[in-house]
Amino acid sequence: MPATSPSSPAEPTPEAAAWLDALPLAVVVLDGQPAVTWANATARSWLGALGELGAAWPGHLLPATDADAPVALDARRWVRVRAAEGGGPGRRLVLEDATAEVQARQARTHDAVALDLIRHVGRIGIWSRDTSSQRGAWDPQVFGFWGVPQSAGALDLGEATARIVDEDRAGLVQRYESSNAQPGMHDHRYRVRRPDGSLAHLHSYWHVPKSPEDGQITGIIVDDTDAVALARENAEARSQITLAADLAGLILVRHDLRQGRYHFNPAGLHFLGLPAHPDGIPAEQVAAHMHPEDLAVAREASDRVLQTGQPVDVELRVADAQGRYRQLLMRGVAELGDGDQPVAILSVALDITAQRAQDARARGLRARFDLAARTAGIGYWAREGHAERAFWSDQMRALHGLGAEDEVPTLKEWRETFVHPDERATIRQRFHDWLSGRTPNVQSELRIVRRDGQVRHLLTHSMLEADTEPPTMFGIAIDVTDRRQADEALRHAHERAALAARGAGIGTWELDLRTGQAQWDVQMWRLRGRDPRPGVPDAQEMLDIVHPDDRASTRRQIAAASAPGTIIEHAFRVVWPDGSVHWLASRSSTVEDGTGAPARRIGVNWDVTADRRAEAERRDREAAEQANAEKSRFLARMSHELRTPLNAVLGFTQLLLARGPDATAREWLQHVEAAGQHLLSLINDVLDLAGLEAGDLRVAVADVDLRALLAETLPLLEPLRVEHGVAIDCDTPPLRLWSDATRLRQVLINLIGNAIKYNRPQGRVVVRAHADGGLAVLTVADTGRGMSDAQLRHLYEPFNRLGVEREGIKGTGIGLTIVKALVGRLGGSIQVHSTPGEGTTFTLRLPLSLASAAPAMTANEASAPPGGPA
Repeated sequence: MPATSPSSPAEPTPEAAAWLDALPLAVVVLDGQPAVTWANATARSWLGALGELGAAWPGHLLPATDADAPVALDARRWVRVRAAEGGGPGRRLVLEDATAEVQARQARTHDAVALDLIRHVGRIGIWSRDTSSQRGAWDPQVFGFWGVPQSAGALDLGEATARIVDEDRAGLVQRYESSNAQPGMHDHRYRVRRPDGSLAHLHSYWHVPKSPEDGQITGIIVDDTDAVALARENAEARSQITLAADLAGLILVRHDLRQGRYHFNPAGLHFLGLPAHPDGIPAEQVAAHMHPEDLAVAREASDRVLQTGQPVDVELRVADAQGRYRQLLMRGVAELGDGDQPVAILSVALDITAQRAQDARARGLRARFDLAARTAGIGYWAREGHAERAFWSDQMRALHGLGAEDEVPTLKEWRETFVHPDERATIRQRFHDWLSGRTPNVQSELRIVRRDGQVRHLLTHSMLEADTEPPTMFGIAIDVTDRRQADEALRHAHERAALAARGAGIGTWELDLRTGQAQWDVQMWRLRGRDPRPGVPDAQEMLDIVHPDDRASTRRQIAAASAPGTIIEHAFRVVWPDGSVHWLASRSSTVEDGTGAPARRIGVNWDVTADRRAEAERRDREAAEQANAEKSRFLARMSHELRTPLNAVLGFTQLLLARGPDATAREWLQHVEAAGQHLLSLINDVLDLAGLEAGDLRVAVADVDLRALLAETLPLLEPLRVEHGVAIDCDTPPLRLWSDATRLRQVLINLIGNAIKYNRPQGRVVVRAHADGGLAVLTVADTGRGMSDAQLRHLYEPFNRLGVEREGIKGTGIGLTIVKALVGRLGGSIQVHSTPGEGTTFTLRLPLSLASAAPAMTANEASAPPGGPA
C-alpha cells in the first residue's frame, strides 16, 4: 500500500498513485517538518524505514544547489535528488538512481591512479610528436628523465638530440629518421646527459602511423638507469666473488648430472692436481680422490640436495695433489633447468684442515681450562652473535645453584633474579655503561642469591670484543665468599684490636730493619701530648721529649731496637708541652721474613702513669697501715697499762665511800669516781677500737635471742633514760640471730644510748625489728635534733663528735666507729637516715639463725610469683 494517510492532503489520486508506482524513479511527498507523507513503490524499496509514513527526512537528501551532484543513499546506492513541480500541499522530491555513473567515474579514477603508479614504479614516460611539425608532448615522467622542468615545455627534436651523449647521438638520429618511413614499432637505447651532469640510460619505444594523415608518432620511454647500475654492480660482484674465491682458495664445482662430469675452477684443479679439460673431469676420477669412508656421505648429501632443493652442508676428506687427505667443508645447491628440473649441483668447498686441527687444539685447551676453572672455583660465560642467551660453564651453573638441564638466564633475568636486591641498581648502571661502549670492560664484586637462598659473594670480570659484528661478550665469575668472610673476620679483628688499643690508650710503631723507615700511629703522638703529624720524629726529637733523667736509658733502647733480637721492654718518662710528666711503657719484638731473617720490629707504647702513681700510693698506704698497726698495738698495750692503775684508783675510791665520809669528802670522792669511770670507759673504747683496727678483737657467734638480749640491755640504760626524760618504745617479734651476744649488746647500748643522749626533752626512742629473708632488720629511731648531710659524711670518723662536745653531753666520739666495725665483724650492715629537727634512724641488718631464717624464707617463697626461684 502507498505510505500515506487517508487524511493526507498530499495523497495523489488512485490513478496518479498507480502511475507513480510504475516509475523507476523514487517519488516522495514531504510536509513542512520535513517528514514523509507519501512514497511510491520505488521509494519504499530504496529507502526502507525512511520511506515509511511520518519518517523524518534527512537533510543530505534535500535538493542541493548542484542538483546534478550524486548523493550516497546507503553503502550500495547513489542518487540525484530533484524537486518535482506539482500543485497542492506538500513538497515533492524525485530520486534518480546514479549508482552506475558513480561506479564508472570511480573506475576511471582508479585506472588513472593505477596508470600513474605503473608509470612511476616502472619508470615509464609517455611522449608524442606531430608527424609534420615534429612538435612534441611529454608527460611528467619524461621531464624527470631528461632533468627538465615541466614549465619549460617539451624539448623540440633538435634540443632533445643535443642532450644525447656524443657516442649515442648519431645512432638515435639515424634510427628515428629512418623509422618515419617505416610504419610500425621501433625502439632504441641511448644515454642522456642531464643538466646536473648525471647520466640517464633510456630505452625508447615508438609507433609510426601508416600514413602522415594519421597525425602523430606516439611512444614511451623506459628509464634503465637503475637496471644498468644494478647490472654493473652484479658484474662487479661476480668479478669480486671470483677474485675472492681465488684469493681464499675456494673451490667451485659444477657437477653436470646429465653428462656425469665435474667442472672445477682453477683453484679446484690446482688442489686436485688435475689438468683443465673443456668437457670436465669424469666422476670416477673425482671419486678416486675421496676418502673411501666418505663416498657414501657424499652420495647421501647429493641425494638430499636433489630431494629437498635446499642447500646442504657436508664435510669430506679429499686427497690433494700430493695424496694427503684434507678436510673440505662443502655446500651444494641444485641448479634447475627447463621445467624446474635439476640439471646440475653447484658446490663451493673450503679447505678447513687447519681450522679443524686448531679446533682440536682448542678443545684440548678448553678441557684443560675447564679443569683448571673447576679446580679454582671459576665460572665463565660467553655470548656470540645474536644469541639471546649466553653459554655458561658447569662451574658458572654451580655458582648460581643451576643444574645441567636448567635454562641459562638472559642478562636481564640474571640481574633481576640472582643479583642481590641491594646491588641491582648499581650493577644495572655498570652494565649499561659497559654495553653502551663507555667502558671497555666491567669488573664488580657483588652478592648473588642462589636458587637455594644462599647469599654468595662473586668477583666478576666481563669484556666486550668490538672487532666482531655483532660484538662477542664473555666473562668470568669467582666465588670469593670464603675470602670475603675471612677478610671480614680479619677486618673485625683489626677493628677490635684498634678499638682495644684506642680504649687502652695503646700506641703502635713499626721499624723496617732493612731500610730504617719507621711508622707511628696517631696514639704515639697523643701519648706524648703532641698533635699527630705525618712521619715520625727523628732520634734527637724523640730524646728531647723524654725526661732528662731517662734519656740515657732510652738512647740505649733506641739503639737496641734497630738490631734484631728478642722482646725488649722498658719504661720511661716523657714531658708534655704543658710541663706535666707521664710514664710510658714500651714493648717490641722482631718479625722475620720468609727466609727467617729479621725484617721488621713492631712495638707498642702505653701510658702507665696511673700504675706508677697507684704503686706509689700503695707503698704509702702500706707504710701508713703499718704505722697504724703499730699505733693500734701501742694503744692496746698502753690501754692495758692505764687500766690497771685506774682500776686501783676506782677500787680505793669505792672503799673510801663505803666508810661513810662526811659530805664534802663524799662529794670529792664521787667526782673522782665519775672521772675514773669516764676515763675507764674511754680506755675500754680505745682498746676495742685498737683491737678492731689491729684485727685482734674476736667474736664468738652463737644463737642469740634478740628479745631476751634487749630485755637485758634496756635496764642498763635506765638511769640515762631517767636523767634525760626520754621514753623508750621497744616492740620486737621473737627473732633469733646468729651473732655474738656481748658484741651485739655493745652495739645496742651505743645506739640506744646515743638516741637518749641526743634526744629532746620528753622525746621518744622507738626500737623495732622484723625478718627479711635470711636477715633480721633492727631499727633504732629517735625524735632528737637530727643531723645534716655534712655531719653524716663524718659520722663514723673516730673522735669526731660533730660539734656537740661543747654542749656538755658525755661521750668520746668513737662509739659509732666501734659500732660500724662490730656490725661488719658480725656479718651485718648499718645504715643511717636523719632529718635535722626531726630525728635520726639507724637500721641494722644482721644474719638470722637457722631457726628464725627457715620460717622467714618459707614465708617469702609462699609470696613469690609463679615461676620464681625454688
